Amino acid sequence: AEARSRLLALENASQSKKVPELSVRQLWTGPGVDIEGGISQDGRYLSFTDWSTGDLAVRDMSTGSIRRLTNKGSWSSRECADFSAVSPDGKQVAYAWLDKSGYCSLRAVRIDGSEPRILYRGTGEYLLPEAWSQDGTEILAVLWGKEAGTNITLISTIDSSLRVLKSFDRGSPGKLAFSPDGRWIAYDHAQDGNAQDHDISLLASDGTRQVRLIDHPANDASPVWAPDGKSILFTSDRGGTPGFWLVSVLDGKAQGSPRLVKPDIGDIRPFSITSNGTLYYGLSVGGDDVYTADIDPTSGKLLSAPAAISSRFVGFNSTPACSPDGQFLAYISSRGRNQSFWAPGNRVLVVRSLKTGEDREYPVNFGPGFELTWAPDSRFLMVVGKDSMPVPHLFQIDTRTGESKVLLDRAWTTNAGHAAKGWFPDGKSMYLTLGARLVRHNLASGERQEIFTWNGHEFDYRFMTLSPDGKQFASWRRNPKTDSLGIVLIAAGGGQAHGLFLIRDEIIRERAGRPAGIAWTPDGRYVMFARRTEADKKMDLWRVAVNGSKPEKLGPLSQQVFDLVAHPDGKRIFFSTSEKTWDVWAMENFLPGMAGLRATQLQDDASQKDFKLTKVYTGAYVYCISPDGKKLALSSPSQVLIKEIASGKETPLAIEVNRTQGQLLWSPDGNTIAYMDKLNNLSVVPSAGGPSTILVKADSQAAEAGNTMTPKGWTSDSRKVVLHVPSKGLFTISVS
Repeated sequence: AEARSRLLALENASQSKKVPELSVRQLWTGPGVDIEGGISQDGRYLSFTDWSTGDLAVRDMSTGSIRRLTNKGSWSSRECADFSAVSPDGKQVAYAWLDKSGYCSLRAVRIDGSEPRILYRGTGEYLLPEAWSQDGTEILAVLWGKEAGTNITLISTIDSSLRVLKSFDRGSPGKLAFSPDGRWIAYDHAQDGNAQDHDISLLASDGTRQVRLIDHPANDASPVWAPDGKSILFTSDRGGTPGFWLVSVLDGKAQGSPRLVKPDIGDIRPFSITSNGTLYYGLSVGGDDVYTADIDPTSGKLLSAPAAISSRFVGFNSTPACSPDGQFLAYISSRGRNQSFWAPGNRVLVVRSLKTGEDREYPVNFGPGFELTWAPDSRFLMVVGKDSMPVPHLFQIDTRTGESKVLLDRAWTTNAGHAAKGWFPDGKSMYLTLGARLVRHNLASGERQEIFTWNGHEFDYRFMTLSPDGKQFASWRRNPKTDSLGIVLIAAGGGQAHGLFLIRDEIIRERAGRPAGIAWTPDGRYVMFARRTEADKKMDLWRVAVNGSKPEKLGPLSQQVFDLVAHPDGKRIFFSTSEKTWDVWAMENFLPGMAGLRATQLQDDASQKDFKLTKVYTGAYVYCISPDGKKLALSSPSQVLIKEIASGKETPLAIEVNRTQGQLLWSPDGNTIAYMDKLNNLSVVPSAGGPSTILVKADSQAAEAGNTMTPKGWTSDSRKVVLHVPSKGLFTISVS
């Protein structure tokens, strides 16, 4: 009986120490979710862009409250925040800011919205901030530019200087992540000869070394570091479907084969792993698609339920445009593989023959935007696109040859209807919206004629669409002050806007506050549009006569209609849906030794209250403690110093440590420090200060091959340094 009791007690103890199983939980869903930001290391704040205004904002993940950090006003201004990252201490947010001219700058602001500042002002480049260095003195960013190409860079938060670590001849890197010790940058990139699938590499944070970490035929992407820096989590389809995989890392090299952590994860975008081992990530829900439906050419009533125009790449098709001769339908299809929206190959142009159903894909060397318009001759397409250029261009594509040329050096694109553009029937000129102006642009001379202007603070015009005869425009017009919404007509020859109808009942707010696209019937007698009249119901197809008669409801379409076009025969419509949204999720209990450690548990666990943590120094990426425990040798990007723990006194040392081989080793007698200098030489310096001495000079050929020597320790008499030389073994070097 006693033995059974002991056995039962042991079993109960074992059960009580059972490691929690991997779990996922949804943190944020619904309108407004954005995944182009970052999570703070403690998991409290998520930075994002509030696309209802274009402002930078943060969400408190514990309370759900949202606070805007910028206040740009309405979308009458083109300015907006884009990608962002939260500093390691959770007190600042770095973000890209697009100004009124389309130029990009890197900025930072405190988490409460105070002390905004410009860190780097671009001269045509585009910046994507990915992460902060652990000491907060540098920001890891991708920089694109027409002259500079694509680069991985570090931008100083102290003096705004920029260091290029790696340049790319083609393509661009995917997600970038700093290792916790600041020595390495993990990133995914296109495989050699394969733009669709990615591998993962490590780049030394001083730019001196690069190591291919994951080299596999599968698509391996989105690396994030574990908090201890001993492993990297990444996404891969090597198991047949996208999954999370984990690989151990030591000194910049993979240790063993990756192991599957979670299969069937879907379309996800990782933020990072927080200090308690929780992964925060965005999960795609729904998708975009192009549909067609038959209508009665006389009454306009829907005759059939909407049907998808393609069974390929379901959920990734958008932006339909029907050729004037009615023979072709063009649309944009996303392949959903690369991280960057603008990456060539990520979004492709497709032209479908409406007679045969055959699709032709155009291998354009740029990523297309949102507006797509046919020329009157049904041969050429107009589309905004961007590759390594600092800002998007307006391209013309010949659908017979596939050749493209630039029509305008600078163009704007948006899925919210602010950047309308298209051809006039003569094929010699086109119309453009430029801020709060509608202009006619002569393609031969480049001359521009103003058609219509408005006060962007009073009205918001969207989806300006030219009538088939080229005589007038139809456009949504919203008054932000009264929140009224209606459709107006504008003469193509100039003049004032004439109200066609005004929605007088309650406006059902759509995603991002925008109405759906509008389209003319081929005879020019009606303007068609999509509108929701009941919350949580489908949007309906409507039409209103240009003579101002009462709008007519024609039938249900879909939950979220964006673009709308009519076939020239008046018997069909095409429209795009945008039912793809993002949710924010967290995955826990997947890292060895960190299972079950939620932030709230770390704060409330009684065992954590038995000791006190005292911050000694912030920003060191290399450090060691003296033998007597009274001093620290610390190395940061700006200096190397000795700090007395009790008094806080700091004594700088006139040395510079190599950031990737940066061990500081204190001799047992406390008088000397061994280290690798910035040239990979093994050196020593007195801990009290003074000149340094080189013990062993670096082998340049070995360093280029990644075989650098490394100090491992001291002999007990403090007279010799123990040195490891790759492929040769351990050696001792006398310091005298």
